[in-house]
Amino acid sequence: MNSKATQRSLPGEYGHLRKATPANTLFRSTLAWVESLPPELRPVALMRDFARIANLIAATWDDLEGFESYMASLLTDKRGNRKGFPPDVRAELVALGQYRYKAQQECSPWAAVSKRG
Repeated sequence: MNSKATQRSLPGEYGHLRKATPANTLFRSTLAWVESLPPELRPVALMRDFARIANLIAATWDDLEGFESYMASLLTDKRGNRKGFPPDVRAELVALGQYRYKAQQECSPWAAVSKRG
């Protein structure tokens, strides 16, 4: 039997190597992102309890579409069996979403255009 056939016949032995485990520690880039936020907005509970989620939010922060998609996946239960986040973490997530949306509106080229009236 060749080595490929042997690996296919022993999936349990190698199955644990197939999927990477999410990082449960904060990345340096995540800490730098947090430092760039206003102090009252820094997600302390999120970083403490869900470092991997904080890392992903930091990674998508500059990509509005990616950020909004990820936040929607966090705050919407499409499976019907999630228990949800603790209230302090959920409040931080909502606040981050609102802040990011507001920042995007202020950076929009249309923000400088006055309304006709």
